[in-house]
Amino acid sequence: AIVPRDYKKVCGHVVHCTVAAKFANTTTEQLSQRLQAFNAGVFVINLQNWRNFRIKEKVAYWIRLNLQYRIYDLGSNPPLVLAIAQDYVRLDPHWNCLRGLRKQHYHNTICWDQAYIRHFPGDLKPWKQPISHARAIGWEPPNIPSSAYCRAALTQIGLDPVIFSSRSTKYNTTARRRRLLLYLHLKEEDKHIPILRSR
Repeated sequence: AIVPRDYKKVCGHVVHCTVAAKFANTTTEQLSQRLQAFNAGVFVINLQNWRNFRIKEKVAYWIRLNLQYRIYDLGSNPPLVLAIAQDYVRLDPHWNCLRGLRKQHYHNTICWDQAYIRHFPGDLKPWKQPISHARAIGWEPPNIPSSAYCRAALTQIGLDPVIFSSRSTKYNTTARRRRLLLYLHLKEEDKHIPILRSR
């Protein structure tokens, strides 16, 4: 399930369809009609279908081809677009509301205020900006639980705190993500424990 980008053309913007069509056993025009633009920053996978339809192998096929032929220019999104085409469930735009920091498109402003997931694509991220600028576009720093809180909470539910420790991970961001996952797990289990900031 993906949020389609109906306003964006694939051919000429995401994929060089003249080249891709040769490897898709179709014409450029047919490929253009088959492909649907989307942003893969947020999408939901049915793992059984992913395996059954061999999506991983299809994505890998386009990545390998792109190493020899210029089929697309941008990262990981184009091979997914080529592999999946329009074979997906369409999600409401509020589930992946995009906002660039360099420029803002009108179609994104429509969903921004009521967005379920706010997505900041590209290399400019609000957490790398001054906090006043970040807050002006609707981003707040996350309230991440402290290491001490996590250790106590993990022990309380019978999990080994060592695997969630900052010292046991190479990157602190990984540890923070694990703490956030722990918080979500506790919230799901309806354990109402105050969440502390990690400094």
